Amino acid sequence: MPAQENAIFISYRRSDSNDVTGRICDRLKAHFGDAAVFIDYEDIPYGVDFPNHLQRTVNSATVLLAVIGPTWLNVLKERMDKPKTDWVRAEVECALVQKLTVIPVIVGEAKIPEVNDLPSGLQDLSSLNAPKVRSGIDFEADIKRLIQQLAEKVDQASTTVTLSRFAQLELSRLRDELKDRERDYRTVAKDLKVELDGVTQNKLRDRLAMIGEEMDAIEKQIAEIAQSHGKK
Repeated sequence: MPAQENAIFISYRRSDSNDVTGRICDRLKAHFGDAAVFIDYEDIPYGVDFPNHLQRTVNSATVLLAVIGPTWLNVLKERMDKPKTDWVRAEVECALVQKLTVIPVIVGEAKIPEVNDLPSGLQDLSSLNAPKVRSGIDFEADIKRLIQQLAEKVDQASTTVTLSRFAQLELSRLRDELKDRERDYRTVAKDLKVELDGVTQNKLRDRLAMIGEEMDAIEKQIAEIAQSHGKK
């Protein structure tokens, strides 16, 4: 089953991890497919509102990889007083608020930041398990472990999305069927009001009762699907 679009969002600073992040991105796209991995230098269309597009894409992701290189924390501190200029901070904070899976990926000689070095919106980052992806001969082993961990989360999310889409289609079909039954019910009820023959009236009443039971059954199916898939 293909991974959902933009399932993996790669957040990084070009100044401290551009090269290794590019390698990570290439390997993830090779495994999960191009559409499943979002990275800003390739995937933001020309002419769109940059911050709004980033936020929408983060919200639609399953996992955010926060690539942390040697100068990641220094840049954060330099921009602490102007948070609107730090897109990386905004991406990670948005993912944490949305309760997405956030995986800090340590590259180069970086370390996971201490909680006291982070603004309040990023402090949860310091307690997350952070894999290392080294750029030398250990790169292949490190990236394979990362892909293995990501696959479990991305595949599970893709299955959920597929089920949700199926549920939507089934709900749409049932609602159309319910409208047809309601239309039949109104037609029969109208006929019953003008029909004088007792035998015909009994048949119409039986028909009304049957349609009513069918409507109840459809409404029950709609309620069950809506409840099981969290739809209203």
